[in-house]
Amino acid sequence: MPRKPLKKVSSIRLIFLAALLLAPVVHAAEPLACRNTLGVDLEEDAPAQLTDDASAIELEAGNIEAIFGENPTASMTGGVILRRGDRLAGADVARYDPEDRALHLEGNVRYQDPGTEIISDAAEFSYDSGLIEFSGAQFTLGSDNSRGAADNLLINEQGQIRLDEVRYTTCPPGSDDWELQAGDIDLDTRRGIGTARNVRLRFQGLPILYAPYLSFPIGDARKSGILTPEIGSAGRSGNEVRVPYYWNIAPNYDATIAPRFLSDRGLQAQTEFRYLTERNQGTIRAEYLSDDDLTGQARQFGLLSHRTEFDNGIRNTFEYSEVSDSQYFEDLGGSLSASSTTHLDRNLRFDWFSDSLSVSAQIQDFQT
Repeated sequence: MPRKPLKKVSSIRLIFLAALLLAPVVHAAEPLACRNTLGVDLEEDAPAQLTDDASAIELEAGNIEAIFGENPTASMTGGVILRRGDRLAGADVARYDPEDRALHLEGNVRYQDPGTEIISDAAEFSYDSGLIEFSGAQFTLGSDNSRGAADNLLINEQGQIRLDEVRYTTCPPGSDDWELQAGDIDLDTRRGIGTARNVRLRFQGLPILYAPYLSFPIGDARKSGILTPEIGSAGRSGNEVRVPYYWNIAPNYDATIAPRFLSDRGLQAQTEFRYLTERNQGTIRAEYLSDDDLTGQARQFGLLSHRTEFDNGIRNTFEYSEVSDSQYFEDLGGSLSASSTTHLDRNLRFDWFSDSLSVSAQIQDFQT
């Protein structure tokens, strides 16, 4: 199936100390309720951002006990929220460790940034490095179904996530048909790429693949790589194994190349190329079986679909397809809809349209 250096922060801003001093006064009569459940957005509980400085740390708590001096310590309860730029963390209680210059969060811990949401049993936030480490974490990524769980999760300021002993899936919640298990996974939410090591791929709970290393896309990012293999029966052609490879050539060009082995007929090559420009879009497909073991003949199929839009209201579409023999789709179609194909359409069409009028002209032919 077809994704580090850490930024150092020189000092803690004065706003952190100000928050420690002012929190008991501001919130003594109005404890902050930090409802850390998956159904509630942490941003709803967070105070308004006090500064535009993305490196400054802002902290709010319902109750706080602090000792100042050479070894300052602080203990916070009643709901704690910590903000740095667009990163937000919350918990039931928190404790500041002056030796490690870290804040320890416990109880309903939750973290959010523009591309990530995490809940866990406990977490540690380091002021100097900007790292947050979670224990017993569950996470979601981006706006799709990317989600999972890990024994340990580490996230830095660049949006990079490191997970240990992790389970990961992009299936909808409640339908974990495909699940990726790995010793460790690195996710770069900004680039949309993840990498995994010691990987086991499971389908319906059964292990079907092991790989020492995998790279894969997360979110809506496209990435070149092997897609999910297809294994099954091909009717008149026996059993089949198809392993498609996706090639992300450019943002507006891509291709899929798929070797397809048919136990009764041999090895078939399938390709598809797609393109998109300002005025044009289209698809080119080709399939070729050099020597059919049952018929002793070469068999092929080709298709070109193209469309052009002009500024003057003219649109042109062109469809052309050809197959080597009349039994091709019945023998090699690969699906019920393809096997039932009885003719191929070939047409050239021009359309002109305005606000009140449209004119069309078409030349059409069929292969039967």
